[in-house]
Amino acid sequence: MNILVSQITEFALTAGLGLLVGMFFHAYHVIIKKAGLGRFFLYFFDLLIWLLMVIPVFLALLLINHGEMRGHVLAALLLGALAYRLYLWKRTQRIMSAMAEGLVNGCSWLFRTVCYPWTWTRRRMGSWYTAIFRRKHDDDDEVK
Repeated sequence: MNILVSQITEFALTAGLGLLVGMFFHAYHVIIKKAGLGRFFLYFFDLLIWLLMVIPVFLALLLINHGEMRGHVLAALLLGALAYRLYLWKRTQRIMSAMAEGLVNGCSWLFRTVCYPWTWTRRRMGSWYTAIFRRKHDDDDEVK
């Protein structure tokens, strides 16, 4: 009886892990949609997310069932992700959308703040460069 309870607990914990993975992927897709990234960045971030998700899932499976990967473990992960998709997707959509909007706006502000000195310098140097060398070329044209 103790073994059966242990297996049911492991199955439930693994299904909960699948639910969390489903929630994470939902958040990721909402963020990507809000960010409006190009195709190259989308492929890059998809690969990065899959590689990064392997690590916590593997570590959680190590804690739950000592890293054993059997059919029922995969079924529990898929069942948890499917449960999130069927029952919680619509209920969390507004929260995920607000979170994604805030994250995209915050990252955009941070990027503009960090890059502003570079763009300002480039603009100033560009106008300085144009003023010096165009004037020199214009003066050469007038001499001829």
